[in-house]
Amino acid sequence: MRGAPSIPDPEPIRDALEPIALPSPEFSLALAVLLGLAALILLVVAIRWIRSPRRVAYGSPTGRAQMRLSMIRPDEMPSRDLFRELRAILADYLTSRAGVAALKQTSPEILASLRAAGFADLPELREFLEESDRARFSASGIATATARGAVDQCRAIIERVEVLMKEGPASAAV
Repeated sequence: MRGAPSIPDPEPIRDALEPIALPSPEFSLALAVLLGLAALILLVVAIRWIRSPRRVAYGSPTGRAQMRLSMIRPDEMPSRDLFRELRAILADYLTSRAGVAALKQTSPEILASLRAAGFADLPELREFLEESDRARFSASGIATATARGAVDQCRAIIERVEVLMKEGPASAAV
């Protein structure tokens, strides 16, 4: 190809703007510390969430009360706090199941509301409420053995009320 014309080299493309300086890909210690801190926070939150008791609202008041009772460790809490929690569980159960406003009532008012709702006098409930008031308001609290039995006593009261509710109003009547 002797006769082929030679093509001159094209001129380089020129832009009116200067080239932009790109950041150098260097390691940023501050960014690494922030990412590590974020990962540590996520790890702590995940561990606490996994170890926390599940706040599942079971379908029935009985299931909810039984679940809350199973989470109580009587040996790990002062008797005053234990009885405060047991009374709250029982009051929540009675409010949901028997239709009395037990969460806002004193012990005598709870017993009167249950009688007005057609329940026979429940001596085990009366004894539990008296023991609860004694533990919550006395300066010395109560013995640990009594505190351990209080969880079982609360569970038995819930089961008794449940039986009365299933048998119908005639069996619960005075």
